[in-house]
Amino acid sequence: MNTQLPMRTFFPVNPVDKDQKEQLIKKIKSVRKYKGFTQSQMSDHLKISQNAYSKIELGVTKLSMKHLSQIAEIFGLDTVKLLTLDTKELGSHLINTDYFPEKKM
Repeated sequence: MNTQLPMRTFFPVNPVDKDQKEQLIKKIKSVRKYKGFTQSQMSDHLKISQNAYSKIELGVTKLSMKHLSQIAEIFGLDTVKLLTLDTKELGSHLINTDYFPEKKM
């Protein structure tokens, strides 16, 4: 019995396809900017350096499932919604902007 999960199961962490990886990174960056959050705010919540967060958005560092779910939480989304979100729909899905109380939009 093969107990290994298919590679596509790990898409959020290690995208198989370069285009999928780039789309996810672009989506995270677009949502962050739409919400008005800085890389510094994101890195503080994720408990990583701003440089480490920047490397995630640049695609240099692999995005862990833990950080992906934390990023989704910051955006007020569940992980699946973040993965399936069409950035053309930003306004209708990202109403909660109170994650960082000091940042008012």
